[in-house]
Amino acid sequence: MVQLRVALLTALCVCHLKALRAQEMAILANALDVCAIDTGYYVALEALDDTSDSNSSPPFNYIDDQGGSYAVRPWEGRFSTSRIRFTTAVFPWRGPYVTYQPSRILQSDIPYDRGSPLDPWGNPYYFFSPLGLLRGDTGSVTLELYGDQFDRYTLVSLGPDGVKSSDDLIYQFGSGLTVRAISSLRGPGVVPLTSGPNARFSKDGTSSPQYLVVPGTVLTIRGVNLFDAQGRAAVRWESTEFSDVLSTNSREIVVHVPESLQGAGALEVTTPAGEKTNSVYVQITAVTASRDWMLYE
Repeated sequence: MVQLRVALLTALCVCHLKALRAQEMAILANALDVCAIDTGYYVALEALDDTSDSNSSPPFNYIDDQGGSYAVRPWEGRFSTSRIRFTTAVFPWRGPYVTYQPSRILQSDIPYDRGSPLDPWGNPYYFFSPLGLLRGDTGSVTLELYGDQFDRYTLVSLGPDGVKSSDDLIYQFGSGLTVRAISSLRGPGVVPLTSGPNARFSKDGTSSPQYLVVPGTVLTIRGVNLFDAQGRAAVRWESTEFSDVLSTNSREIVVHVPESLQGAGALEVTTPAGEKTNSVYVQITAVTASRDWMLYE
């Protein structure tokens, strides 16, 4: 009987905490939407409680600390190329849009941005766009955890175990993106070399490849709005158009990489009207016994 009472009490506590985190995630999503109405941008979760007072303490609670903040146009899903100064008349900051208790924010840079709000189990809430995990500290979109799985903006709590699992709570809001963008490349002969095409610290288009791809492999190109209204799009690697398209939808295009291709170059998806995605720099190279063995691990 005692064990049954303990089990029932535990179940009630878990249900209460789940209800609490759902309520908190709804508050965070609403704060993000209000911030976007005021400024035209979503900001990282750690910035939602910032003030326009430059004398605020700690210093990172000032929205223009370090000369501004990395921010996201809601229809683009990735951070601005430079920091945005929200205390100017052009971008009026009316925050804080939510207030965090000092004991309920992340005090380090691991596993997410410092200052991020914590769920009831002491784990940070994570903020995703359809292109991946939004990291406001570096202004990057990475493929950590759920990566580019979501079709809308999404908040995630990893639950009591603190890892990606079936107990995670997922809260979606906002609309989809209108940009055309590649978010990741996948396949049996694909090796990622960076944290994703939209990570700020990734090289894009000129020097270091973001992926190694084996000739002849089946390549899945993930992204958003990958074709036009008539479902038409072309996949090009430099001047070569991939003619063997196996399947296509707005989030994925699957192609067969020609056996004859070798070298390094930019891969893009282009509509007949000339609208292009971002470029992903790809090294296409054959596998040898002594090199690229990691492809088959």
